[in-house]
Amino acid sequence: MTVPTPNSDTVLFVNLNQVVQLTKHNYPWWSYQVQSFLEGYDLFGYVDGSNPCPSATKTIVENTESNPTHHHWKRQDKLIVAALVGTIHPDIADIVAQSKTTAVIWTTLKNTYNKNSRAHIKQLKLRLKNTTKTRDLSIDQYMSKIKVCTVALANLNNPLDHEDLTDTILDGLDATIYRPIIDSVQARDDPILFDVLHEKLLNFELKHSKKSTPKTLAPSSAYIAHHKQKYNRNNSRQSN
Repeated sequence: MTVPTPNSDTVLFVNLNQVVQLTKHNYPWWSYQVQSFLEGYDLFGYVDGSNPCPSATKTIVENTESNPTHHHWKRQDKLIVAALVGTIHPDIADIVAQSKTTAVIWTTLKNTYNKNSRAHIKQLKLRLKNTTKTRDLSIDQYMSKIKVCTVALANLNNPLDHEDLTDTILDGLDATIYRPIIDSVQARDDPILFDVLHEKLLNFELKHSKKSTPKTLAPSSAYIAHHKQKYNRNNSRQSN
């Protein structure tokens, strides 16, 4: 494909079929994908206004004539408009039905759904803060809950700082049980990776479960002990 320039008559067909479909809840991820594609095509200037529409006419030696770059710009912008509209879910497509240019569509969607994203970010952070390792929750389940929230925040362009993530994990643990792990992690000079901490917690959970499980006699030992007690009782009765 040939990437068009402002002085070229060539327009570029934009294919956004690989972009996730925009809904009311995934604007940050959708906008990130669209921006990446258009920047790859060198066409994002139509969206952010850095490549404005040229004047419809131009003057050369006091003579006014049509400006070919204006016609080229309009054609290219319409192709981007068509591509963008194709990525919007039908339930919300009406919001941009009257938009004439790529820039207007982009601004309208940003003003409408980026606000919802901020509320979603607050909800995710609150959920993350309230996530704790309870007795009925395994380490795998606990870490999975943490991971889901952090991935969602990253998709909303609000990734959690690495040290904050570690602190959040440790804060959710029962300090009376996991004190050795908490102290060892906090004593480190270098940050610990999520997967490494996950593995340490799994190993600790396994050792702790073995210690807390009451020891029981093996079936054969229990059988012998039972009959020995019965034999002793019978002997006692005969003696009496």
